[in-house]
Amino acid sequence: MINEKIKTLRKQNNLTQEEMADKLNVSRQAITKWESGLGTPDISNMEAISKLFNISLDELISDTKAIKDNVSRVEYDIFNKSLFEIDLGFIKEFDLSLSDTDKVLIEIKSDLDIEAYKLIKVRLKTDKKDLSCIKFEACKDMISNQDSLNHIYVRMTLPCAMLNELELNGNLKSFIIHDFNERKHIEFDGKVEEAHISNMNGHLELTSGVNMDVYYDSSLDKLDLNGWNSVINLYLKNNAYIINDGRKTKLILNGYENNKSDKVIELNGYKAELTLK
Repeated sequence: MINEKIKTLRKQNNLTQEEMADKLNVSRQAITKWESGLGTPDISNMEAISKLFNISLDELISDTKAIKDNVSRVEYDIFNKSLFEIDLGFIKEFDLSLSDTDKVLIEIKSDLDIEAYKLIKVRLKTDKKDLSCIKFEACKDMISNQDSLNHIYVRMTLPCAMLNELELNGNLKSFIIHDFNERKHIEFDGKVEEAHISNMNGHLELTSGVNMDVYYDSSLDKLDLNGWNSVINLYLKNNAYIINDGRKTKLILNGYENNKSDKVIELNGYKAELTLK
């Protein structure tokens, strides 16, 4: 709620209600009403609050709640069908799926004894009608401590009707992507040590610069595994046709009957080795 957000921002910036009122050129009673939910700032005051705390208006009005189990939840309304670009930064686990709502739903959890919203923040930018950018950033006092972000777990649900294509990048321990029941084109580029792919449609390009374990149920039309001087261990649940189309890349199929199929896995990259488990 907006009242909780204003109160949290004021306290995080070590301001009293009176000090905040002076900076905004409003009465202390106005701040009290906003924080108690008895009143809501008009758009000019919302813009002034955003400027005071150096956040976007989207961040101020997004529905963010922090609760005692170190979980924060964020919701964003999406009004146009978009290419989504998601910059994850350094995160331990990212769980991604689609939904029938028109909202982006994000749940962030920390396994540290610190509230998640104090470790990481989310920014949404929609400066073009056909582009939505979501960025995860370390909070100001955590920038020098990237190890803390290795304790962050993110679950995100994207609105199916508002998604054209999806591009992701980041440094992850684990990437879980599931329940894309419509055909979508998805690209991930970065580093991921473990990927779980299930109940998907369309085409996924998964590029990683480190050794990777991939657990896959063969649901996609096409899965591209792009490795660079790395080893990919593929745990394949159902049949798919595996193609080697990289440079100095190698397939180790361990007796797997590699028959033609409408489900295709393609190894790309340079000096990558794919071993079927």
